[in-house]
Parts: sequence; C-alpha cells; structure tokens
Amino acid sequence: MDESVASRSTTPRRLLLVVAMVVLLAGCYGLPFYGFPLSMGLPLLTHVHRQLLWPAVSRRASLILSVLAWLGLWLPALVYFSTGLSLVASSPVEQSTAWLLIPLCGPVAPWTTFGPAAAAGLACLVGLLVTSLRRSPWSWLAATWAAPWVHQLVLQLLPNHEFIC
Repeated sequence: MDESVASRSTTPRRLLLVVAMVVLLAGCYGLPFYGFPLSMGLPLLTHVHRQLLWPAVSRRASLILSVLAWLGLWLPALVYFSTGLSLVASSPVEQSTAWLLIPLCGPVAPWTTFGPAAAAGLACLVGLLVTSLRRSPWSWLAATWAAPWVHQLVLQLLPNHEFIC
C-alpha cells in the first residue's frame, strides 16, 4: 500500500519535471544557431517519457510523433533556408525562423529576437500542457507545427522588425 501511494505521488512530480525539461528545450528554440541542435532533444525527451505524457500511444507511434513534432518546428525554416521559398505566401518577409539556423543576419532590436521566440515557446508550452492533461500527443504535435507560424506572426506585428546583415 505504501508503494502505490509513493508511486502515485511521484508520477505528478516526474510529469512536472518532464514538462519543465521539454519547455526548457523549447525555450532554446529561439537561440540563433544553437536552437536547432538543442531542439533535437525534444523528440528524445518526449519519446523517452512517453509513458508519462501519452501512455496509450505505442512505442513506434510515439517515436514517429516525436520526430514529426521536431520537424514541425523547423520545416518552414529548412524549406526557406534550403530553397529560398517562403511558406508564407502573402508576406514579403522571409521566414522568421530561417535566420536561427545560420545567423548571418538578425533582427534589429532585442525584442524582435526574444518576443517571437517567447511566443513560439508559449505555443509549445500550451500544447504540452494540454497534451499532459489529455494524455494524447496531438496537442503537442499541433503546437510544434504552429510554433513557427506564431513566431512569424509575432515578428511581423512588432514595430521595427527589420533584419540587419
């Protein structure tokens, strides 16, 4: 009986720790040059701790979903960086996360670096919190795919969002 009580009380703590680690890595998303490799830890963390985050999902499905989540974070930047094509059809502004891969240019002001990154991290946090409450990976997957678009939108809404090289 004592073991089951102890096990039940450590599960929320472990879940909170996992959520904190994932949020920390998601927060690194906005670091120029370092965000890309640091964010590679996201699929590893979510897959390793899948029993806490989404216990009903199989090991294989968890791995696929975790990799898809990471891909969602970076697909717009990778497409723009590798082809020059922006997935933002209506905007003359380049994909806002592309400069994070290799920062040859960057935003003019500090808030244009941290504001969009914080908004993208917040999108990831909301998705992760909903995922941990629902015990389903779909909110996390949707949040990671939405994060670059949140980043783009917030950057465009900020005054003085030009880039310098």
